[in-house]
Amino acid sequence: MSKLKGPCRQPRGVLSPEPVLFRLMPEERQALETLAASTNCSLSRTAGEVFREGLGPYSKKVMQGAAQAHAKPIAES
Repeated sequence: MSKLKGPCRQPRGVLSPEPVLFRLMPEERQALETLAASTNCSLSRTAGEVFREGLGPYSKKVMQGAAQAHAKPIAES
C-alpha cells in the first residue's frame, strides 16, 4: 500500500530535481530576512518573489544592451 501525500502547495515544476543555489552577502541576507519577517513568509519564498520581481527589468536591460552592441558600426582597419 502506498502512502498518500497531502495536496501539493507548489505550482507544477517548482520541485525540480536541480535547485538553483546562490550566495548572498551578509547585508543582502539581512535585507532578505527583514523583508521575510515583514511579510511573514519564509526566506525561500521571499527570495523567489524578489527574483521574479527583478527578472523582467533585468532581462530587458540585458536584451537592450545586446541589441545596442549589435547596432554599433564596425570600424574598418
